[in-house]
Amino acid sequence: MNSTSEFHWHDASSTSLKLASIPELTRRARLREDAVGGRLVLLSPERGLFLNETAAEILRLCDGYRSVETIVHELGARHPEAATQIQKDVFTFFAELRSRGLLRFRRATKEAS
Repeated sequence: MNSTSEFHWHDASSTSLKLASIPELTRRARLREDAVGGRLVLLSPERGLFLNETAAEILRLCDGYRSVETIVHELGARHPEAATQIQKDVFTFFAELRSRGLLRFRRATKEAS
């Protein structure tokens, strides 16, 4: 790891993402808890990003099963005071991580009945 920086997720510019997509970290990205401060860190081969509480909460929901829509709804239920802003902020955060090659999206598959 060459450098560590603070990442404030609300600073990124948004691109279009589909609500039904399933976000997941790419193979080059890992979430780890910092041993000293206990903060969540997003690691990649080039750097580590210390995540603020909001970014950490969003990434903890990226489990390979939840869709973007489900993540937005869960965050809205947890933070009703910010419900109108959450979708935009999540899209912006995801777009930034995707542009850095740390997050990818796959289509949701329907389960066989």
